[in-house]
Amino acid sequence: MATRKKVAEDMTAVEQTVTARRIVLRQPGPEAPGFLRRQQTLMRFTAGLQAIRLHAKDVDYCPDPRLVDDLVEFLLPAVVEPADRAAARELLLDLSQDEYEEVMAAFAADAKN
Repeated sequence: MATRKKVAEDMTAVEQTVTARRIVLRQPGPEAPGFLRRQQTLMRFTAGLQAIRLHAKDVDYCPDPRLVDDLVEFLLPAVVEPADRAAARELLLDLSQDEYEEVMAAFAADAKN
């Protein structure tokens, strides 16, 4: 279950427990460097999702698996715990669907605020 709390004026922590291990994500605030890189990754991910929706009824369409990599690349800089990037990547890839949806909902809610 994800929990959100203010940790600084420009950041919100989204804490997620995954298989008895903890992953903590802090969404960068508007003052954090790398805004355009994050937007670029998010745009690539969003475009991939739109392509999936457009081709939803096309039985021959195969989504690009790099879409998952784009999502992980978008979330990875926000992971502050664990500090090890390889471990953080593995925890992101091991999220259940419910955990993934909780994390994304928390990020979407922060983006609206």
